[in-house]
Amino acid sequence: MERAVLAFVLAAVPAGLFAQDSGAVATVPGVGAIRYAGAAVGFQIAFDVVEPADGAFDAAAVGDITFSLGRYGALCYKPSVGVWFTGSHMEMGNWYYMGQWVTSRESKFTEVHVNLADIAYYFPVPERVVVRPYSGMGLSLTIDHFWYEFGEWPDRDTEVNAGFNVMAGADFRFTPRLAALCEIRGKVSHGWNVFKLAAGMKFAVGAQRP
Repeated sequence: MERAVLAFVLAAVPAGLFAQDSGAVATVPGVGAIRYAGAAVGFQIAFDVVEPADGAFDAAAVGDITFSLGRYGALCYKPSVGVWFTGSHMEMGNWYYMGQWVTSRESKFTEVHVNLADIAYYFPVPERVVVRPYSGMGLSLTIDHFWYEFGEWPDRDTEVNAGFNVMAGADFRFTPRLAALCEIRGKVSHGWNVFKLAAGMKFAVGAQRP
């Protein structure tokens, strides 16, 4: 988990500082100037529906680095790192297996997810509107750990997998530097497929530009 947090910091903070210092101005034909608009850090808490496990509690650190497209909305780089965990207990009655009587099975699942390639598009809305909807997609790196105990035969393993993310959500701006967020997100991977309902808070850092 410590390595995942370090990767998030090393990716998000230098990128935000570079964009802030340089102005990050580019010109795209048909769109016009792309300008650095601000950065934010925050947290989110989520309930995950995990296949094939049960529901899971999820906590993550999130970041935003936003580039304005003028009247066409904005693009936002959204790095995040988090962890979810869940477990289950199954009563099995008396079942004779491998020379012993087994009455239950315990299982625990944990995943650390590192999203360093998520890009979202913020739809254009009037400045006076405090709700800013977005949608996006990206790639994730996950560290998946599972543990089973079946009688006297525990089994555990750890895998590293890649996944594909899709997301949609909205920011609810309270002040120029404080916003709430809500998001639905899906992840498909070789490990666990996850559907997430998330909410959290974001705090603007550094200079914010129109």
